[in-house]
Amino acid sequence: TVDHVQVWFGNRMFCHENSTTVFEWLNGCFIGSDFPGSFYDFLFVESDNRTVYRECADFVCCCKALQFRCEIIDEAQYIKNANTQAAKAVKEVQADFRLALTGTPVENRLSELWSIFDYLMPGFLYSYKKFREEVEIPAVQNSDEDAMKRLQKMIRPFVLRRLKKEVLTDLPDKLVENMFVQLTGEQ
Repeated sequence: TVDHVQVWFGNRMFCHENSTTVFEWLNGCFIGSDFPGSFYDFLFVESDNRTVYRECADFVCCCKALQFRCEIIDEAQYIKNANTQAAKAVKEVQADFRLALTGTPVENRLSELWSIFDYLMPGFLYSYKKFREEVEIPAVQNSDEDAMKRLQKMIRPFVLRRLKKEVLTDLPDKLVENMFVQLTGEQ
């Protein structure tokens, strides 16, 4: 993937790979009075690194007065920390429907899953304080299986999970080869 933002309005779409140019374009179009309408079909933010998400705060300033039918973010693990500017920015975009795409919804902590769900459906997994008290601490620190099952039951209808073996059946098995090397004194 490449860093870009796509905005669909009616039959027109804007897509650009240079995010700085995207924000300049959006400032000119959306904030300027010569741009028709204020309701757009889709906002799609795709990135294979954090650059676009870091710049989302600037982007949201351009979009605050707009309403989108759908906001889609790719590589949603980049908003796993709910306190970052990027996470706050994508949550401020006004959209009727949101979709988050990620291959790694949880890498280290359940708070990462909470942050993505807070983007998708604010409040569905409670406030973070309540989520931490009722789900995260019991499930992780106390190994409470009931808390984990309750979380799984809550999120199951909203998570499409595919295993690599289901999607890429033609790939060979993973090969692991251990190699030992001699280190120098300085290393």
